Amino acid sequence: MAKAKAYADDCTLSFSCDRSEWQDTVYRINQALENIVSWSKRWQVTLASDKTELMLISRRQDLADLPPPDVQLEGRKLSLQDSINILGVEYDAGLSFTIHARKLAKNAAWRLNCVLRVSQLLDAKEVEVLYKAQICSVMEYSLLAWSSCPPSYLATLDRVQAIAQ
Repeated sequence: MAKAKAYADDCTLSFSCDRSEWQDTVYRINQALENIVSWSKRWQVTLASDKTELMLISRRQDLADLPPPDVQLEGRKLSLQDSINILGVEYDAGLSFTIHARKLAKNAAWRLNCVLRVSQLLDAKEVEVLYKAQICSVMEYSLLAWSSCPPSYLATLDRVQAIAQ
C-alpha cells in the first residue's frame, strides 16, 4: 500500500512491502514517481529531483540478499540512503533515531553554550526565556522520535538538560 504525506513543498511517499512483493513494490514506486513527473509537467511545477532520496526501512537483518531497488526519477537512479531528514527529523533505516538524537544533543549543547556565555549580561527571567526559546524548543521538537532511541543516546540529551540546571 502506498501513502503520500505532504507539507508545504515537501512530499514523502511510503510503500509497505513483503519480501515476496519486492519487485512489484519497486515497480509501483517507479509508477508513482512517473505519475508525479507527469503531474509536475502538466502543472509546470519544477521538481528538485536532486533532493529526492530513497531509503529502505526495516529492522530485519536478512535484507542484504535482496537486489538493490532500481528506482528512478526523471531518468536519474536514486541511490539507497542509510538515513534521511524529513522536516528536521533524521530517520535511519532501522528507525532507531540514534543519528537524530546525536545531532539534537550536539545542537542543543551548542545553543546552551551560547546562552551560558551571555547569561551574565541578563537577569534570571531573560535567561529563562532564552533557554526556553533556544534549547527547549529544539529538545521538545519531535519527541516521538525518541521513543525508539537507545537509552545511551537519550542520556546525552539528559546531560544537556543537567548542565542547564
